Amino acid sequence: MSAFHAKAVNAIEDARLIGFVDVVKEKARRRAEEFGGQAYDDVRRLLERKDVHVVTICTPNGLHEEIALAAAAAGKHIIVEKPPELTLERTDRIIAACRRAGVKCSTVLQSRFRVPMAALKRTLESGALGKVLVGDVTMKWFRTDAYYQRDAWRGTKSLEGGMFMHLAFHYIDLLRWFMGPVKSVLAKTARLLHHAIETEDTGMAILEFASGAVGIVEASTAAKPGRDVRLELHGERGSVQIEGERVQQWWIDGREDEEAKARLSREAPTASGSETAFDWEEHRLQILDVIDAIRNNRDPAVTGEDGRNALEIVLAIYRSAETGCEVTLPLSDESVLGRHFSGII
Repeated sequence: MSAFHAKAVNAIEDARLIGFVDVVKEKARRRAEEFGGQAYDDVRRLLERKDVHVVTICTPNGLHEEIALAAAAAGKHIIVEKPPELTLERTDRIIAACRRAGVKCSTVLQSRFRVPMAALKRTLESGALGKVLVGDVTMKWFRTDAYYQRDAWRGTKSLEGGMFMHLAFHYIDLLRWFMGPVKSVLAKTARLLHHAIETEDTGMAILEFASGAVGIVEASTAAKPGRDVRLELHGERGSVQIEGERVQQWWIDGREDEEAKARLSREAPTASGSETAFDWEEHRLQILDVIDAIRNNRDPAVTGEDGRNALEIVLAIYRSAETGCEVTLPLSDESVLGRHFSGII
């Protein structure tokens, strides 16, 4: 992910990429040679620099907290890849540290900045779709065995978390962003194709929202050859269907809005068949928003709390899949970790 962040930063006129950190310095050096800046193998050396104002954290999911806490203590603003961490406890420590230090904390949820998704959010806020009754997301992606084998952390419970945690997280966040807090979750997960990994590669969750609406999340990395994510919302006054970055349906008050479908759609890859098959434009927009939030002393459009909200739903999915029972939110404790995340608190 660091390459996507680097491209986004370099595309912002008044931002400058200072450097890369990796415990394997050769990796940081290769990134610096490609995108600019200096290479480090110790994050403390980068945090000592007065010209560093923002740190983006692109490490494996279970290694975010230590870097985030060090960055906040050094007075640096934080952009942290989703999920912000693998547990609510760790995530809460990150959010609290940023509050104490007076720095901004933004979870990378760049799908909110896609043109059709942002337009759908505005439409919902205007009331044009009426009360949302049903919402669902289908993420039928494909990842090869080589994808999971390339890095030791992939497919692990302690560092990646799982397919819902690492990939479907974006679309779980979108459903919550559009439909509000989740009241309960009933889920089933399975490992159907990638048998060498520890985590699920397929799953389904039924969500009941506090509003009374219902939703479904279906996700997989075992669906060859992979297809774009499809998101559908059905309200009292109409329905919207978005596939990838293309609007397939925008039907409100008895009329299909062909102009909106054409205006809001674009042809762009969305990582259905490969982790690198998408562009970095939405990352650029999110980083621009964080810069504006710093300059104008406001909250970023996507906060650490937003990342926590989606994380709680994912953890409820895992708890439900492990117990076979419906799980209510908010989660009352961290027993959700159970067998799934044993030994990582």
